[in-house]
Amino acid sequence: AIAASYQRSCAALDDGRVACWPHDRHDHVSFTEARAVAVGPGARCAIDARGGLRCDGLAEGLAWSGVTDVAVGTGVVCAIVEG
Repeated sequence: AIAASYQRSCAALDDGRVACWPHDRHDHVSFTEARAVAVGPGARCAIDARGGLRCDGLAEGLAWSGVTDVAVGTGVVCAIVEG
């Protein structure tokens, strides 16, 4: 999966890691088992294989479960949650 914003682009790699370009000194979360990724101004989020959502940057500390899709915008993170 690939996501892009005007600041950077990110990809969920086959091994579950997330790689972003350009690398940002504010990237604090180490994403593992990522199956989807979303990126926006100042934040990136990834959904893992179990539907867990983790974010960094301006959305650092945000963590939800049961997530099937996510979008990151300017100052907002929107997710579709099962149930």
